[in-house]
Amino acid sequence: MKIAVAQSRPIVGPVEGNIAGHQSLIDLAVRNNVRLIVFPELSLTGYEPPLAASHARSHEDTCFASLRSTAVQHGIYIAVGVPTLGHRLPCISTLVFEPNSELRVYSKQHLHPDEEPFFEPGPESDAVIHTNPTIALAICYELSVPTHSQRAIESGATV
Repeated sequence: MKIAVAQSRPIVGPVEGNIAGHQSLIDLAVRNNVRLIVFPELSLTGYEPPLAASHARSHEDTCFASLRSTAVQHGIYIAVGVPTLGHRLPCISTLVFEPNSELRVYSKQHLHPDEEPFFEPGPESDAVIHTNPTIALAICYELSVPTHSQRAIESGATV
């Protein structure tokens, strides 16, 4: 499986303003036969914790329709970063649009102390994309949390 890691330059603000920039990188990935493209933490809004609550979206928001359509049309997994609605505060989430039109939502479970005033941890969930190979997701700081890595290994992830 060919995996691409995309470094976007988001404009701080609403999701809609950054989807087009993501789409151009996704199109490049498609032309290069990539099966999974992964964007950074909060790639669709910029990493601005004090503004996250005003830009948080439901994972079902219609603004994501083009990403879902692209994933299905080209048989590619697309992982984008966006603040999603939480109970009290937003969550730092990765939305994974899958080729079979399913949407996987993974919300960061291990927050850095600097993030705690602005975000809430996501619910315990499976952070694994069941492809060949099996891929575990981690959002930034989580890479340094041993229990997160251990859980990924126990889930069968090899990447």
